[in-house]
Amino acid sequence: MRDPAERLRDVLEAIAAIERHADCTRQSFSRDELLQTWFLRHLQIIGEAARALP
Repeated sequence: MRDPAERLRDVLEAIAAIERHADCTRQSFSRDELLQTWFLRHLQIIGEAARALP
């Protein structure tokens, strides 16, 4: 079982990763399937980590 602090760290790292690419335009985002998948994966990490917090 992972420690809640580790899960919070996962959330913060995923947010930081998303913020690094948040400056892309809507048009460039909609054309880039790899970037869309990358964003989705990080949102999943946030959701899974948050769900497991006490």
